[in-house]
This record gives sequence, C-alpha cells and structure tokens, in this order.
Amino acid sequence: MEVKMKLFKIFGVLMLLFALTAANASASDYAMTSLKVNGEAPVGSLAVQPGEVLDVKVAIKGLTGIAKDVKVKAWLGGYEYGVVQEETPMFRVRNGVTYVKSLNLQLPEDLSTVSNLYKLHVEVFDAVNVVERTFDLFVEEARHDINVQDVIIMPSEINAGGRLYAKVRLENVGYKTEDDIMVEVSMPELGVSARTYVDKLYPRNAEDNSQTANTLVLNIPRDTSTATYEMNVKVVYNNGHSVVHETKLVNVQGKTSNKDQSKAIVSVVAEKDLKLDTKQNYKVMVANLDDEDNTYVLEISNVEWAELNLASNVLSLDSKQTGELNFELIPKSEGSHSFNLKLKENGIVILDRTLNVNVQKEKTKLPWLTILGALLLVVLVFVVISQMQGEKFSKDEIEKANKL
Repeated sequence: MEVKMKLFKIFGVLMLLFALTAANASASDYAMTSLKVNGEAPVGSLAVQPGEVLDVKVAIKGLTGIAKDVKVKAWLGGYEYGVVQEETPMFRVRNGVTYVKSLNLQLPEDLSTVSNLYKLHVEVFDAVNVVERTFDLFVEEARHDINVQDVIIMPSEINAGGRLYAKVRLENVGYKTEDDIMVEVSMPELGVSARTYVDKLYPRNAEDNSQTANTLVLNIPRDTSTATYEMNVKVVYNNGHSVVHETKLVNVQGKTSNKDQSKAIVSVVAEKDLKLDTKQNYKVMVANLDDEDNTYVLEISNVEWAELNLASNVLSLDSKQTGELNFELIPKSEGSHSFNLKLKENGIVILDRTLNVNVQKEKTKLPWLTILGALLLVVLVFVVISQMQGEKFSKDEIEKANKL
C-alpha cells in the first residue's frame, strides 16, 4: 500500500512538471517586449485623471517557429461599478516578427479618488497561455472639471410656436470650488438661446458637488419646419477659462398649413406693358381673415433686367386687418421679361406667381416749338406756291390782251 502511495505521488509530480514545462514552452513562443501608457514606460506610478483615455501601446515578438493566434487586453482593477477593459481582435504572431498594438482605455468619470492607487493589467494571451505585465496608476482629480450629468428636455417633441423647457444638471468632479457658472442652451438653426447661472458648486468629494440649474426656456419660432434640430449646451466656468459642451436632439413638428389652408386674400396690381427707364409701381394687397395675427413676407426674384426699389418686404397684420406692400421697377432692358413674387404667411408660402412683362422704348414726342416751326414752314410753302400761280395767271391775261 505504501509503495502504491509513493508511486502515485511520483506520478503526480511528473504530471505537474510536464504541465509546467508545456506552459513555459507555449508562453515562450512570444514575449511582450515593450509596454507604454500615454507614452511612458512602467516605472513608478503614472498620474491620471477620472474620465481620461489611456493610450496603451504594446509590442509583441514571436520567438519560435510555432505561429500563435493571440489577443491583447488592457483592464483596470478595483473599479466598483463594472468592468473597465479594451481588447484587440485576434492576430497571428510569427517567429522573429514584432507586432505593435494600441488600445484606448477610457477611465470612468466616477472613478473613486479616495484610494488613489489602481493597477492596470496588460495581457497577451492565446487559447491556453497568457503573458501579463502591470502598470501602477495614481488617479487624482483635475483642478477644474465640471461634468454635464444630465440634460432633460420637455416636451420630448415640440410644436412650432411652442416653448421648449430644458434642465441641465452639473457635477463638479474637480477639487476646486467653482463659482458663477454660466449655463447656456441654444438652437443655432432657429436663432434662439437662453442662459442662467449657478452660484456655486463644491469639490468632487463634497456632498453638494452637483446641482440642477434653473429651467431654461426656448421659444420655437412659429415658422419652423418639421425636422430634428440640435440643441447645444454650453457650460462656462473657472472665470471663463474652462468650457464644456453637450449636444441634444430636439424634434420639432412644424406647421402643416399651406396656401390652400391660409385664410388670407391676396391681390396683385400689376402692369404688363412697361416703358424703358420709366418707373412702374406694383402693389400687393393682403387681407388677413384669420382669427390670429399674422406676419407676411414678400420675396421678389429674377429682376436682373430692372432696378428694384422695395422700402419694406414685411407686413404684420392683426386679425381681420388689411394692408399692402409696395415696390417699383425701373426697366433697364427692352424685350419680354418675367419676375417672380412669393408671399409667405408666418414662413409658409401662400402666393407664388410669375409675372410676364413687355418692355419698350417710349415713343419720342416732338417739342411744341418744333411742331410750330413745321406748321409755319407749311404755311410759307403754301403762300409761295399761291404767289407763283398768281404771277403765271397775270402773264397769261396780258398775252391775251395784246392779241386783241
């Protein structure tokens, strides 16, 4: 029995030695020849900040004629709320060839700094074996650092002409107290913005290091088209030296009214026959029969052939009110021409008309003096002819008398 136990122990030791030898042989097929984090080699501890992206660069060299399919993984130990890691796709390592792989490891914004030391693990591994190196990280807060925790938009979809409410929650993740923090929301495509201020935010590890700013209100223009628009959030702090940006998408439901649904009556007073270099007045008359006040904008295009004079192209009418927009054209080119009139009611086109005109030179009128001179010339010619006929008659009478 004792002999059997000794044989069993010897067999176990041999199996262990075999396994270790196989593992060492497999691991020696490749080696991690270089490791840098943010360009630094692992000597001592590297200072980093929560939320920072670490640039991990690893060099692997094949050592034997046995090709191996491997991956590289970088992961952070000690994070409470999840797994922090990045991994490369699989690649093949061949003898005598060095492979350089880069990984971007995002540190969590809420990484605790109560205990500053963390261990970064970098592994090169195949199906069985692993080569590992570690890197010490010293995590500390930035001096000035505000994070936009959340942006709440109400309602989630806004109608044109409505009010959009925005709440912005801020968190101070730096180690300095921040005062007079400006919070601004804007929708540049619509030309609207609003701002407010947060008086104070205490440092990262304090109880009052987060706060929701006063509700901001954006008035969406009534003529806004249906689309998805960007709402920009800008936070300015540290006496204006630090800025953080956030972007949200807002769905706006525009007006569906068109020219067939408009209650406005529009009439255009226009002339078709124009005179070259002569002023011609045009009038666009509008009657607002809607129960609401409306704004009308006149657009005139394709008038390169004439000089356009338009004092104002905007007309605001109360409900059941009438008004008119006037402009003048001075033709500078003869022939057949056309131009376009477009009238918008609160941004919606209700009139789109092309007008055709014919431009001619004005007929030249003779001055009164010229006409009078011509008349006098005609009278003078008539008198001369009459006198010549009288003289001829007298000569004939004398010849007849001499013959008697």
